[in-house]
Formats: sequence, C-alpha cells, structure tokens
Amino acid sequence: MTISSASLFGNGPVTRPAGIATAKASDSQASVDTQGDFLKYAKMSPMDRMRAGILKSMDLTEEQLGALPQDARQKIEDQIKDSIRKMVSNEGPKGQLIDISA
Repeated sequence: MTISSASLFGNGPVTRPAGIATAKASDSQASVDTQGDFLKYAKMSPMDRMRAGILKSMDLTEEQLGALPQDARQKIEDQIKDSIRKMVSNEGPKGQLIDISA
C-alpha cells in the first residue's frame, strides 16, 4: 500500500468555510466604522462632547431627541443646559468636564 503526499496533504484547491471571507469583510467594515466614529468625536467641540455625554447618560441620541414631541424635547433640552451650566460653573462633581469613557 502506498500513500502519496497528494492524498495526505490535499494538494487540490483549498476550500474555506463561507463564513471566513465574510467575517474578514465585516471586520474590515467594523474597523472603518470605528475610525469614522472616532474622527467624528474628535472633531466635536468641547460643548458638543458634553452634550453628547449627557445624552448618552440619558440613553438618547440626537436623532431620538429630534423625534420627540416639542414639549418633551424642550424639557430634555432644559435638563441638558442645566447640567452643562453646573459642570462649567463647578456646581457639579469635581473633575473632568467631558466623558472620557469611550
């Protein structure tokens, strides 16, 4: 009985599971999305960063805020202004003015 290296190592075409190529493409897309998110955040003014952090603590996005009825939106906008005023005037917690948890 003889065993050739071709049968041992399968010198034919290599086939990969379908998910591997797709995973690499989605990993690349996630990397591009992460870079875009970082650049968008880096270009924000300190005031915009504070606003984004406050909205994040309220589990809201700008899009969700914009979709709210006018009276509900105004209440939240007033809360945001009050929070920023406290942070800037040192009435709030001592330390950083912006969220660096990202």
